[in-house]
Amino acid sequence: MRQLLGCALLAMALMTWGCEGTVTQGNGSGGDTSQGDGLNGDGVNADGLSGDVDNDLTLPPSLVGLTAIRIEPQDKTLIVTPQAPATQQYTVYGTFDDKPEADITSEVVLHVQEPSLGLFIGAKFQSVTTHGGETMVHAGVGPFSVSTPLHLKFVSNALGPETSNPLPTAPWTVFAGADTSPGLAPQLVYPNDGVMLPPNVAQLEVHWRPSGGADLFELGFHHAALDLNIYIRCTEPTSGGCVHKLEPDTYRQLAETTDGLGPVQLTIRASDEAGGLGSSATFDVEFAQEAVEGGVYYWTTSDGTAIMRFDFGDAEPNPEVFVTANDDRLDTCVGCHALSRDGKKMVMSKGGQNDGRIVFLSDVTRPENFDLNVPNQDDQDLLIQFAAWNPDGTRFAAIYGDVDNESQRNRVHFHDGNTGLRLNESIDLPFEPSHIEWSPDGKMLAMSRVGTHQTSQRPFNCGLEVMRKQGNSFGAPETVIPIQPGVNHFNPNFAPDSSFMVFSRSVCPNGDDENDECDGDSDLYAQTYAVQPQPGATPVFLARGGGPGVEDQGNKNLSDTFPRFSPFAKRQGAGRLVWVTVSSRRRFGLRGNGQRQLLWMFAIDRDRDAGRPGRELSGVLRALSGLWYVESHRAVDGLADWSG
Repeated sequence: MRQLLGCALLAMALMTWGCEGTVTQGNGSGGDTSQGDGLNGDGVNADGLSGDVDNDLTLPPSLVGLTAIRIEPQDKTLIVTPQAPATQQYTVYGTFDDKPEADITSEVVLHVQEPSLGLFIGAKFQSVTTHGGETMVHAGVGPFSVSTPLHLKFVSNALGPETSNPLPTAPWTVFAGADTSPGLAPQLVYPNDGVMLPPNVAQLEVHWRPSGGADLFELGFHHAALDLNIYIRCTEPTSGGCVHKLEPDTYRQLAETTDGLGPVQLTIRASDEAGGLGSSATFDVEFAQEAVEGGVYYWTTSDGTAIMRFDFGDAEPNPEVFVTANDDRLDTCVGCHALSRDGKKMVMSKGGQNDGRIVFLSDVTRPENFDLNVPNQDDQDLLIQFAAWNPDGTRFAAIYGDVDNESQRNRVHFHDGNTGLRLNESIDLPFEPSHIEWSPDGKMLAMSRVGTHQTSQRPFNCGLEVMRKQGNSFGAPETVIPIQPGVNHFNPNFAPDSSFMVFSRSVCPNGDDENDECDGDSDLYAQTYAVQPQPGATPVFLARGGGPGVEDQGNKNLSDTFPRFSPFAKRQGAGRLVWVTVSSRRRFGLRGNGQRQLLWMFAIDRDRDAGRPGRELSGVLRALSGLWYVESHRAVDGLADWSG
């Protein structure tokens, strides 16, 4: 029997990577400057001590008559290694109205815009040894300031785990030549080409298939700001290939050097250790500019039914049990759940289909204290299947369609956000609703419109409806996508700005509306679409997010169901990046998936194309690159319901 999908949540907070450097005065290229507003922000003063930049616009007596300043060298590129920091001496020159240009370095304050890259000790810049990146060097005195770019290229040769077959001494010398043996070229399997990763997850696996009997490999990550190579044997043979999990420090070197700077090229080279060399195809791997933080809750039936929690902020993150069916207070499992948008409260549905007793937590930091734990099904007012919170967490909307009475299931109920109890407020509809969703701006309810009744968790032949707030109530339903024969449209979820939704769309096998693979659950033929919440809007298939990986072998029927947005738009260059999780049967590289639903994640750049409701930016990536399956060995049998 197929396992039912549940729900999950991710709480996320912004973390700024840095700002684009600008010169307060002058042309921005490190040339001469004229009088202006001075420097802003934190810096390092001339003696190397961190502190606020001096915003005193008064010139010292020695600089009376100063008209402009310039800095040397300009637009410098330095090499950083784990063994040695990069250093660079800077000189600032002043132009005067009554005397020749002079070295005024001792009179100015020097600092780098991105302090995580290094600091100034006097006029000498010294980098960190943990990563590279791009920044601006700023110099200022009184009302004069000048800036110049600084590029720090991180170069590292790392060794993989030891095996019974030791690596050769200085293995990078083995790969110094050009490719000579195409028959040795490995097949790069994972991560997927075009993937985008959060910079702070610190977990990534690389999967490949060797060829020609080679057992010495160079995993190369290359970018204008990076040359990082890992030399390794096939230390973890898997499904006829090799798997290597990057060390957290290696991941951070990659991410902190290139986050927000565009794709890194990943290539695997193989050696027969007799002079033969071959290279795989090159895949693009990109790191987002800003971090994903917070926690995600998800439902699993692997190794015992439970709601799990994963914290993005942990240095070495691992999932932990949040609520389990083995809890003495519960007589059965909890599955579908909804977290308030502030991440503080949770409502859960107990027992699955044809049950749905409420379990309510007003404080998720204390899961041992249930505020409400309904013992039986006698009170119909305390049964739900799906729920959605309003923006301030004072109430949630819920549906329950697992009854024969049509008028009862054709209803949206409202519950108190502090107690979980049903309020004396509801909306009667001319149809059965499922998959209720409340927009982040509080102005809309969206839902699946059930065409053929079964249960709330497995509705047939759905369309999509929205209802708009009118004063203190909601107006009549508006049809966004009508019910269509042989297709199921279900599970709408709003983008953070409420301007569009993502949803699942299943094409029914042989046009059979009541096929098990078309029941709004883990449907094999489901794909992820986006649509504006307007009547008659045109859906957009998110082709890059829904594309197959190497091991899917062109199969596009991947059971991509229950997409869920992160709550915030993150800065990505000139655009706004939003993350989407999706439950999918796609294969996790060489590890496969055993036809289980696993959690994946992809990104959409909201501003790339104003003519479309969001343009997907990245290829799909395994949720946090293996955390849910590789680390916990659990299938994610639920959707990810992100929240702040």
